[in-house]
Amino acid sequence: MSKPFLRVRTIAKKELVEFVRDWRTILAILVIPLLMFPLLFILFPLLLASEAAELEAIEVDIVVQSDSIPEELGLLFENATLNIVYEPLPELEFLSTPDGDQERLRNGSIDAILRLQMNDTILEYAVLYLSTSEQSLEARSRTFDALGAWEQNETVRRIDAAGLDANQTLDPLRWNGDIAQSDVATQGEQAGMALSLFIPLV
Repeated sequence: MSKPFLRVRTIAKKELVEFVRDWRTILAILVIPLLMFPLLFILFPLLLASEAAELEAIEVDIVVQSDSIPEELGLLFENATLNIVYEPLPELEFLSTPDGDQERLRNGSIDAILRLQMNDTILEYAVLYLSTSEQSLEARSRTFDALGAWEQNETVRRIDAAGLDANQTLDPLRWNGDIAQSDVATQGEQAGMALSLFIPLV
């Protein structure tokens, strides 16, 4: 056996003995991942659910600036747990121009401003908000939800009024069958894949 190989073998043996003797290394390699991964999978969804519940409980104040608002949209706003104050729409070239309203958003007296104007058959809008305020972001999110629901209902209404089938017109591409059956990977393979994504982080 050559001397270089003996040296490598001796050094490797020494390192292995030190590695086994160091209980902290073994703990870090074996125990910490075994504890960390279950905690991540259990605590992370709980934290997200808690955050969502906290946001839902927040009361947000919104100013709606508009000369006229569709009745259904007004009802959607009322159901979206928004404290709404209506104001006339100021003269603006673009609805997204703050035009002096930024101070009300910055000082927290209101959380968002929704501007609406009817342009022929199109309802144009802009939402002014403060991106550094969690409450303002929540107000913006709830406003978008209400606007999205109104847009969906209005789209269906207009399609029906044109004599078309809204379901076929808006959804021409559909999945057939159970989407869960299309993945042929076993649960073990899926778990292994998920675990392999976290292992490099350790």
